Amino acid sequence: MYEEKYDGWRILACKADGKVNLLSRNGRDHARRFGEVARVIGALPEPTLILDGEVAIFDEHLISRFEWLRHGARDSLSTPPIYMAFDILQVGNQDLRQEPLPDTEEGAGGSSRP
Repeated sequence: MYEEKYDGWRILACKADGKVNLLSRNGRDHARRFGEVARVIGALPEPTLILDGEVAIFDEHLISRFEWLRHGARDSLSTPPIYMAFDILQVGNQDLRQEPLPDTEEGAGGSSRP
């Protein structure tokens, strides 16, 4: 199991009471800046949800471009901002932060590999 690294902004997506906040590490809410991301998270069926992830914009070669998050893409050959969730921290009233990560290969009946 691994976490892919993109050149983007780490964002905590918090959904509660019909409202979505997209919080950066310094606590700023970027829901207005990334309105489509907030809208999609708001449409998820769970009324309460906390996701840990990253927002990135990719160029025509699918290379993430950090500077485009702040200043916008230089041309039309880019993706819109995309949110990639790395972890689900809370669903409903269930806090998942202390839950162990499953061994997905053994859980699926496969064998462990180093």
